[in-house]
Amino acid sequence: MQEISRILIEARNAKGVDIEQASHDTNIAKMFLQGLETDNYKDFPAEAYVLGFLRNYATYLELDAEQVVKLYKQTKLQESEIPQEVILNKKPLNVKALIIGLVSVSMLVLIAVAAFLIWKTFIKLPNKGTASKIETVQPPAKTETTESGTTVIDKNTGKNYEISTEYYENRFFEGDTFSLNLGETTYIFTIKKTLGVLELETEKQGTQIAKLGESISLDLNDDAVSDVEIAVGDIDKTDATKGVLLTITTGQNVARKTDTVSETNANATKNYVTIFEGASAYPVTMNITFRNYCFFRYEIDRKNRKEQYQQKNAPLSLRADNGFRIWASNGNALKIELIGAGRTVDVPLTKPGEVTVQDIKWIKDDTTNRYKFVIIDVD
Repeated sequence: MQEISRILIEARNAKGVDIEQASHDTNIAKMFLQGLETDNYKDFPAEAYVLGFLRNYATYLELDAEQVVKLYKQTKLQESEIPQEVILNKKPLNVKALIIGLVSVSMLVLIAVAAFLIWKTFIKLPNKGTASKIETVQPPAKTETTESGTTVIDKNTGKNYEISTEYYENRFFEGDTFSLNLGETTYIFTIKKTLGVLELETEKQGTQIAKLGESISLDLNDDAVSDVEIAVGDIDKTDATKGVLLTITTGQNVARKTDTVSETNANATKNYVTIFEGASAYPVTMNITFRNYCFFRYEIDRKNRKEQYQQKNAPLSLRADNGFRIWASNGNALKIELIGAGRTVDVPLTKPGEVTVQDIKWIKDDTTNRYKFVIIDVD
Protein backbone atom coordinates (compact mmCIF):
# COMPACT_ATOMS: atom_id res chain seq x y z
CA MET A 1 0.00 0.00 0.00
CA GLN A 2 3.06 2.30 0.25
CA GLU A 3 2.69 3.04 -3.48
CA ILE A 4 -0.81 4.49 -2.95
CA SER A 5 0.22 6.58 0.05
CA ARG A 6 3.20 7.96 -1.90
CA ILE A 7 0.98 8.91 -4.85
CA LEU A 8 -1.50 10.71 -2.59
CA ILE A 9 1.14 12.68 -0.66
CA GLU A 10 2.97 13.75 -3.85
CA ALA A 11 -0.31 14.85 -5.46
CA ARG A 12 -1.34 16.86 -2.38
CA ASN A 13 2.09 18.57 -2.20
CA ALA A 14 1.90 19.31 -5.92
CA LYS A 15 -1.50 20.91 -5.37
CA GLY A 16 0.07 23.05 -2.63
CA VAL A 17 -2.38 22.26 0.19
CA ASP A 18 -1.83 20.83 3.62
CA ILE A 19 -3.84 18.03 5.22
CA GLU A 20 -6.16 20.41 7.08
CA GLN A 21 -7.04 22.30 3.90
CA ALA A 22 -7.68 19.06 2.05
CA SER A 23 -10.03 17.89 4.86
CA HIS A 24 -11.88 21.20 4.67
CA ASP A 25 -12.22 21.09 0.88
CA THR A 26 -13.34 17.44 0.64
CA ASN A 27 -15.45 17.30 3.85
CA ILE A 28 -13.50 14.16 4.78
CA ALA A 29 -12.29 13.99 8.35
CA LYS A 30 -8.58 14.61 8.82
CA MET A 31 -8.07 11.23 10.53
CA PHE A 32 -9.42 9.41 7.46
CA LEU A 33 -7.18 11.40 5.06
CA GLN A 34 -4.19 10.66 7.29
CA GLY A 35 -5.19 7.00 7.23
CA LEU A 36 -5.20 6.99 3.41
CA GLU A 37 -1.76 8.63 3.27
CA THR A 38 -0.23 6.30 5.91
CA ASP A 39 -1.87 3.01 4.83
CA ASN A 40 -3.71 2.85 8.17
CA TYR A 41 -7.23 1.60 7.47
CA LYS A 42 -8.14 0.23 10.89
CA ASP A 43 -10.16 3.31 11.88
CA PHE A 44 -12.45 3.09 8.85
CA PRO A 45 -15.92 1.73 9.71
CA ALA A 46 -15.93 -0.57 6.69
CA GLU A 47 -14.20 -1.31 3.40
CA ALA A 48 -16.82 0.74 1.56
CA TYR A 49 -15.68 3.87 3.41
CA VAL A 50 -12.08 3.24 2.32
CA LEU A 51 -13.08 2.94 -1.34
CA GLY A 52 -15.42 5.94 -1.20
CA PHE A 53 -12.99 8.30 0.55
CA LEU A 54 -10.13 7.12 -1.68
CA ARG A 55 -12.11 7.82 -4.82
CA ASN A 56 -13.17 11.32 -3.63
CA TYR A 57 -9.67 12.22 -2.41
CA ALA A 58 -8.07 11.10 -5.70
CA THR A 59 -10.58 13.20 -7.65
CA TYR A 60 -9.80 16.21 -5.40
CA LEU A 61 -6.07 15.73 -6.07
CA GLU A 62 -6.80 15.58 -9.83
CA LEU A 63 -5.76 11.92 -10.11
CA ASP A 64 -7.48 9.16 -12.09
CA ALA A 65 -9.78 8.00 -9.31
CA GLU A 66 -10.67 4.64 -10.93
CA GLN A 67 -7.01 3.77 -11.50
CA VAL A 68 -6.18 4.65 -7.88
CA VAL A 69 -9.03 2.44 -6.61
CA LYS A 70 -7.95 -0.40 -8.95
CA LEU A 71 -4.35 -0.09 -7.69
CA TYR A 72 -5.63 -0.25 -4.09
CA LYS A 73 -7.59 -3.45 -4.77
CA GLN A 74 -4.69 -5.13 -6.59
CA THR A 75 -2.23 -4.22 -3.88
CA LYS A 76 -4.57 -5.44 -1.12
CA LEU A 77 -5.12 -8.72 -2.93
CA GLN A 78 -1.36 -9.27 -3.27
CA GLU A 79 -0.77 -8.55 0.40
CA SER A 80 -3.66 -10.72 1.65
CA GLU A 81 -3.04 -14.29 2.91
CA ILE A 82 -4.38 -17.05 0.68
CA PRO A 83 -7.07 -19.05 2.58
CA GLN A 84 -5.95 -22.52 3.59
CA GLU A 85 -8.92 -24.20 1.89
CA VAL A 86 -7.81 -22.64 -1.42
CA ILE A 87 -4.27 -23.93 -0.98
CA LEU A 88 -5.53 -27.43 -0.12
CA ASN A 89 -8.16 -27.26 -2.90
CA LYS A 90 -10.94 -27.98 -0.41
CA LYS A 91 -14.46 -26.69 -0.53
CA PRO A 92 -15.74 -24.68 2.41
CA LEU A 93 -17.76 -26.53 5.03
CA ASN A 94 -21.35 -27.24 4.01
CA VAL A 95 -23.23 -26.37 7.20
CA LYS A 96 -26.61 -27.57 5.84
CA ALA A 97 -25.23 -30.98 4.93
CA LEU A 98 -23.58 -31.24 8.33
CA ILE A 99 -26.87 -30.54 10.12
CA ILE A 100 -28.75 -33.10 8.00
CA GLY A 101 -26.07 -35.68 8.73
CA LEU A 102 -26.21 -35.07 12.46
CA VAL A 103 -30.03 -35.34 12.46
CA SER A 104 -29.88 -38.62 10.48
CA VAL A 105 -27.37 -40.12 12.89
CA SER A 106 -29.51 -39.05 15.85
CA MET A 107 -32.60 -40.70 14.37
CA LEU A 108 -30.71 -43.94 13.75
CA VAL A 109 -29.55 -43.95 17.35
CA LEU A 110 -33.11 -43.41 18.61
CA ILE A 111 -34.45 -46.23 16.40
CA ALA A 112 -31.73 -48.58 17.64
CA VAL A 113 -32.53 -47.72 21.27
CA ALA A 114 -36.28 -48.25 20.69
CA ALA A 115 -35.66 -51.61 19.00
CA PHE A 116 -33.49 -52.70 21.91
CA LEU A 117 -36.14 -51.73 24.45
CA ILE A 118 -38.85 -53.63 22.53
CA TRP A 119 -36.62 -56.69 22.21
CA LYS A 120 -35.76 -56.52 25.90
CA THR A 121 -39.45 -56.21 26.82
CA PHE A 122 -40.71 -59.24 24.87
CA ILE A 123 -37.72 -61.59 25.15
CA LYS A 124 -36.28 -62.76 28.43
CA LEU A 125 -32.56 -63.46 28.23
CA PRO A 126 -31.15 -66.41 30.20
CA ASN A 127 -29.02 -65.76 33.24
CA LYS A 128 -25.31 -66.57 33.15
CA GLY A 129 -24.56 -70.17 33.85
CA THR A 130 -27.92 -71.46 32.60
CA ALA A 131 -28.78 -73.17 29.34
CA SER A 132 -28.96 -70.87 26.35
CA LYS A 133 -32.73 -71.13 26.07
CA ILE A 134 -34.65 -68.02 25.10
CA GLU A 135 -38.19 -67.79 26.39
CA THR A 136 -40.48 -65.75 24.19
CA VAL A 137 -43.27 -63.89 25.94
CA GLN A 138 -46.46 -64.77 24.11
CA PRO A 139 -49.00 -62.03 23.28
CA PRO A 140 -52.44 -62.25 24.89
CA ALA A 141 -55.11 -64.33 23.21
CA LYS A 142 -57.51 -62.64 20.80
CA THR A 143 -61.26 -63.23 20.92
CA GLU A 144 -63.52 -62.87 17.89
CA THR A 145 -67.25 -63.56 17.52
CA THR A 146 -68.34 -64.80 14.10
CA GLU A 147 -71.67 -64.18 12.37
CA SER A 148 -72.79 -67.72 13.17
CA GLY A 149 -72.55 -67.02 16.88
CA THR A 150 -69.33 -68.96 17.34
CA THR A 151 -66.68 -67.31 19.50
CA VAL A 152 -63.13 -67.99 18.32
CA ILE A 153 -60.30 -67.64 20.84
CA ASP A 154 -56.98 -67.44 18.98
CA LYS A 155 -54.14 -69.13 20.84
CA ASN A 156 -50.57 -69.88 19.78
CA THR A 157 -51.15 -73.64 19.97
CA GLY A 158 -54.45 -73.56 18.06
CA LYS A 159 -57.85 -71.95 18.08
CA ASN A 160 -60.67 -72.57 20.51
CA TYR A 161 -64.17 -72.45 19.02
CA GLU A 162 -66.99 -71.89 21.50
CA ILE A 163 -69.94 -73.27 19.53
CA SER A 164 -73.32 -71.81 20.41
CA THR A 165 -75.37 -72.90 17.37
CA GLU A 166 -77.10 -76.25 16.76
CA TYR A 167 -75.37 -76.68 13.43
CA TYR A 168 -71.78 -75.69 12.77
CA GLU A 169 -69.41 -76.50 9.92
CA ASN A 170 -65.74 -75.54 9.90
CA ARG A 171 -62.25 -76.74 9.00
CA PHE A 172 -60.19 -77.59 12.07
CA PHE A 173 -56.46 -78.19 12.44
CA GLU A 174 -54.32 -80.19 14.84
CA GLY A 175 -54.24 -78.43 18.20
CA ASP A 176 -57.61 -76.72 17.72
CA THR A 177 -60.32 -77.19 20.34
CA PHE A 178 -64.04 -76.59 20.39
CA SER A 179 -66.42 -76.42 23.32
CA LEU A 180 -70.15 -77.09 23.68
CA ASN A 181 -72.46 -76.00 26.46
CA LEU A 182 -75.06 -78.53 27.58
CA GLY A 183 -77.11 -77.18 30.43
CA GLU A 184 -74.64 -75.72 32.92
CA THR A 185 -71.77 -77.95 31.81
CA THR A 186 -69.15 -77.11 29.18
CA TYR A 187 -67.60 -79.97 27.22
CA ILE A 188 -64.26 -79.50 25.48
CA PHE A 189 -63.01 -81.45 22.44
CA THR A 190 -59.45 -81.39 21.09
CA ILE A 191 -58.31 -82.16 17.54
CA LYS A 192 -55.33 -84.50 18.03
CA LYS A 193 -54.76 -85.82 14.51
CA THR A 194 -55.90 -84.85 11.00
CA LEU A 195 -53.78 -87.16 8.81
CA GLY A 196 -55.94 -89.77 7.10
CA VAL A 197 -58.27 -90.16 10.09
CA LEU A 198 -59.67 -87.85 12.72
CA GLU A 199 -58.52 -88.40 16.28
CA LEU A 200 -60.76 -86.41 18.61
CA GLU A 201 -59.98 -86.26 22.31
CA THR A 202 -63.01 -85.94 24.59
CA GLU A 203 -63.25 -85.40 28.34
CA LYS A 204 -65.58 -88.33 29.11
CA GLN A 205 -65.40 -90.77 26.20
CA GLY A 206 -61.65 -90.69 25.60
CA THR A 207 -60.17 -90.53 22.10
CA GLN A 208 -62.68 -90.99 19.27
CA ILE A 209 -61.59 -91.97 15.74
CA ALA A 210 -63.47 -91.38 12.48
CA LYS A 211 -62.55 -91.73 8.82
CA LEU A 212 -63.73 -89.72 5.84
CA GLY A 213 -67.53 -89.91 5.60
CA GLU A 214 -67.94 -91.32 9.11
CA SER A 215 -69.41 -89.60 12.13
CA ILE A 216 -69.09 -89.70 15.90
CA SER A 217 -72.23 -89.62 18.04
CA LEU A 218 -71.80 -88.84 21.72
CA ASP A 219 -74.11 -88.92 24.71
CA LEU A 220 -72.60 -86.25 26.92
CA ASN A 221 -75.00 -86.25 29.89
CA ASP A 222 -75.66 -90.00 30.15
CA ASP A 223 -79.38 -89.79 29.31
CA ALA A 224 -79.16 -92.45 26.56
CA VAL A 225 -79.75 -89.80 23.86
CA SER A 226 -77.08 -88.52 21.48
CA ASP A 227 -76.28 -84.89 22.27
CA VAL A 228 -73.76 -84.19 19.53
CA GLU A 229 -72.88 -85.71 16.18
CA ILE A 230 -69.52 -84.91 14.56
CA ALA A 231 -69.22 -85.87 10.87
CA VAL A 232 -65.96 -85.91 8.88
CA GLY A 233 -66.66 -84.20 5.56
CA ASP A 234 -63.10 -83.84 4.23
CA ILE A 235 -59.67 -85.04 5.39
CA ASP A 236 -56.40 -85.50 3.53
CA LYS A 237 -54.49 -88.79 3.63
CA THR A 238 -51.04 -87.29 2.98
CA ASP A 239 -51.04 -83.74 4.36
CA ALA A 240 -52.10 -83.06 7.94
CA THR A 241 -51.72 -79.29 7.46
CA LYS A 242 -54.91 -79.26 5.36
CA GLY A 243 -56.90 -80.05 8.49
CA VAL A 244 -60.29 -81.71 8.64
CA LEU A 245 -63.74 -80.44 7.68
CA LEU A 246 -66.22 -81.21 10.45
CA THR A 247 -69.97 -80.86 10.57
CA ILE A 248 -71.11 -80.55 14.20
CA THR A 249 -74.79 -81.04 14.98
CA THR A 250 -76.15 -80.57 18.49
CA GLY A 251 -79.43 -80.40 20.38
CA GLN A 252 -82.70 -81.66 18.98
CA ASN A 253 -81.31 -81.56 15.43
CA VAL A 254 -79.47 -84.84 16.07
CA ALA A 255 -82.59 -86.91 16.78
CA ARG A 256 -84.86 -85.03 14.34
CA LYS A 257 -82.45 -85.46 11.44
CA THR A 258 -81.98 -89.19 11.98
CA ASP A 259 -85.71 -89.91 12.37
CA THR A 260 -86.68 -88.00 9.23
CA VAL A 261 -84.03 -89.59 7.06
CA SER A 262 -84.95 -93.09 8.24
CA GLU A 263 -88.59 -92.44 7.37
CA THR A 264 -87.82 -91.30 3.84
CA ASN A 265 -85.68 -94.35 3.24
CA ALA A 266 -88.73 -96.66 3.47
CA ASN A 267 -90.28 -95.11 0.36
CA ALA A 268 -87.07 -94.39 -1.51
CA THR A 269 -86.61 -95.92 -4.93
CA LYS A 270 -83.33 -97.17 -6.32
CA ASN A 271 -83.74 -94.90 -9.36
CA TYR A 272 -81.88 -91.93 -7.96
CA VAL A 273 -78.74 -89.89 -8.54
CA THR A 274 -76.40 -89.58 -5.57
CA ILE A 275 -75.01 -86.11 -4.95
CA PHE A 276 -73.44 -86.43 -1.47
CA GLU A 277 -72.66 -89.39 0.74
CA GLY A 278 -71.49 -89.62 4.33
CA ALA A 279 -71.72 -91.26 7.68
CA SER A 280 -74.40 -88.78 8.70
CA ALA A 281 -76.78 -86.33 7.10
CA TYR A 282 -76.06 -82.62 7.25
CA PRO A 283 -77.73 -79.40 6.05
CA VAL A 284 -77.53 -78.65 2.32
CA THR A 285 -77.90 -75.33 0.51
CA MET A 286 -79.60 -75.14 -2.89
CA ASN A 287 -78.77 -72.13 -5.10
CA ILE A 288 -81.04 -71.69 -8.12
CA THR A 289 -80.65 -69.32 -11.07
CA PHE A 290 -83.61 -69.13 -13.46
CA ARG A 291 -82.31 -69.13 -17.03
CA ASN A 292 -85.77 -68.35 -18.35
CA TYR A 293 -89.27 -67.51 -17.13
CA CYS A 294 -90.71 -70.33 -15.05
CA PHE A 295 -93.49 -71.19 -12.60
CA PHE A 296 -91.75 -72.68 -9.57
CA ARG A 297 -92.95 -74.35 -6.35
CA TYR A 298 -90.88 -75.82 -3.52
CA GLU A 299 -91.05 -77.39 -0.04
CA ILE A 300 -88.26 -77.46 2.56
CA ASP A 301 -88.14 -80.38 5.05
CA ARG A 302 -91.74 -81.33 4.08
CA LYS A 303 -93.14 -77.97 5.10
CA ASN A 304 -93.14 -74.30 4.17
CA ARG A 305 -94.52 -74.81 0.63
CA LYS A 306 -94.14 -71.72 -1.56
CA GLU A 307 -94.80 -71.01 -5.26
CA GLN A 308 -94.05 -68.08 -7.52
CA TYR A 309 -93.65 -67.12 -11.16
CA GLN A 310 -89.91 -66.53 -11.48
CA GLN A 311 -88.39 -63.92 -13.76
CA LYS A 312 -85.44 -64.57 -16.05
CA ASN A 313 -82.04 -64.42 -14.26
CA ALA A 314 -83.74 -64.28 -10.85
CA PRO A 315 -81.69 -65.93 -8.05
CA LEU A 316 -83.06 -68.07 -5.21
CA SER A 317 -81.22 -69.67 -2.28
CA LEU A 318 -82.77 -72.39 -0.06
CA ARG A 319 -81.41 -74.41 2.87
CA ALA A 320 -82.70 -77.70 4.30
CA ASP A 321 -81.71 -80.15 7.02
CA ASN A 322 -83.29 -83.16 5.33
CA GLY A 323 -84.32 -82.24 1.81
CA PHE A 324 -86.37 -80.38 -0.80
CA ARG A 325 -89.25 -81.12 -3.17
CA ILE A 326 -89.40 -78.88 -6.23
CA TRP A 327 -91.90 -78.36 -9.09
CA ALA A 328 -90.96 -76.45 -12.25
CA SER A 329 -93.03 -75.73 -15.37
CA ASN A 330 -89.80 -75.78 -17.40
CA GLY A 331 -87.06 -77.89 -15.83
CA ASN A 332 -84.49 -76.67 -18.36
CA ALA A 333 -84.95 -73.11 -17.06
CA LEU A 334 -83.37 -74.03 -13.72
CA LYS A 335 -79.65 -73.94 -13.04
CA ILE A 336 -79.25 -75.68 -9.66
CA GLU A 337 -76.17 -75.76 -7.45
CA LEU A 338 -76.03 -77.88 -4.28
CA ILE A 339 -73.58 -77.08 -1.49
CA GLY A 340 -72.92 -79.43 1.44
CA ALA A 341 -69.96 -80.11 3.74
CA GLY A 342 -67.78 -77.69 1.82
CA ARG A 343 -68.47 -79.30 -1.57
CA THR A 344 -70.40 -77.86 -4.52
CA VAL A 345 -72.21 -79.93 -7.19
CA ASP A 346 -74.12 -78.72 -10.26
CA VAL A 347 -77.39 -80.60 -10.90
CA PRO A 348 -77.97 -81.81 -14.51
CA LEU A 349 -80.69 -79.98 -16.42
CA THR A 350 -83.82 -81.63 -17.80
CA LYS A 351 -85.21 -81.30 -21.34
CA PRO A 352 -86.55 -77.90 -22.50
CA GLY A 353 -90.26 -77.40 -21.80
CA GLU A 354 -90.45 -80.49 -19.59
CA VAL A 355 -92.40 -80.26 -16.34
CA THR A 356 -90.14 -81.39 -13.49
CA VAL A 357 -91.04 -82.72 -10.04
CA GLN A 358 -88.11 -83.93 -7.93
CA ASP A 359 -87.26 -84.90 -4.39
CA ILE A 360 -83.73 -83.82 -3.49
CA LYS A 361 -83.12 -85.24 -0.05
CA TRP A 362 -81.24 -87.48 2.35
CA ILE A 363 -81.93 -91.23 2.45
CA LYS A 364 -80.25 -93.99 4.42
CA ASP A 365 -78.73 -96.97 2.63
CA ASP A 366 -79.44 -99.98 4.87
CA THR A 367 -76.87 -102.05 3.02
CA THR A 368 -73.92 -99.78 3.83
CA ASN A 369 -75.51 -98.02 6.81
CA ARG A 370 -74.50 -94.69 5.23
CA TYR A 371 -76.50 -91.63 4.25
CA LYS A 372 -76.94 -90.38 0.70
CA PHE A 373 -78.20 -87.06 -0.56
CA VAL A 374 -80.03 -87.98 -3.76
CA ILE A 375 -82.24 -86.68 -6.58
CA ILE A 376 -85.39 -88.73 -7.18
CA ASP A 377 -87.83 -88.06 -10.02
CA VAL A 378 -91.42 -88.01 -8.74
CA ASP A 379 -94.21 -89.20 -11.05
